[in-house]
Amino acid sequence: MDALWIFLHEVGAFVFVGTHSVAVAVAFEIRQEERPERLRTLLNLSARVRPVQYIGLAVLLVGGLAAAWTRGWWSWGWVWASLALLAVLVVGALPLVPHFRRWRQILGQAGKELPEEARQLARSPLLPLVATYETVGLVVILWLMVAKPF
Repeated sequence: MDALWIFLHEVGAFVFVGTHSVAVAVAFEIRQEERPERLRTLLNLSARVRPVQYIGLAVLLVGGLAAAWTRGWWSWGWVWASLALLAVLVVGALPLVPHFRRWRQILGQAGKELPEEARQLARSPLLPLVATYETVGLVVILWLMVAKPF
């Protein structure tokens, strides 16, 4: 049965990382785009994958927690470090919520020209900073799960 939990954990991880990569690609692409209609399309794409991303995260967590339980991994530090790092990554992404909300508000009122406020949002270091730190964080979690260093 524990092989099933690990399988579910891995499926959830693939779904989560796949949809996360869409969000990261959108984050970098919107920094360079000048056309409001294209920006709306990119932001809609990001919003559409978000529910699937949350489902992947839930499956990842359920499978991982159950696998840790059935395999007796709760005494290992790498399990706790992975969970703590995942929590830090989730909390660290929260500043993006108002950022993207503001993008959508601006674009909802924009005509064919990109407003200056949208250009200012595009220059914000927030998107590449969060995308980079989350990607590095996911790689560290992967290393913890594979190497099980402590």
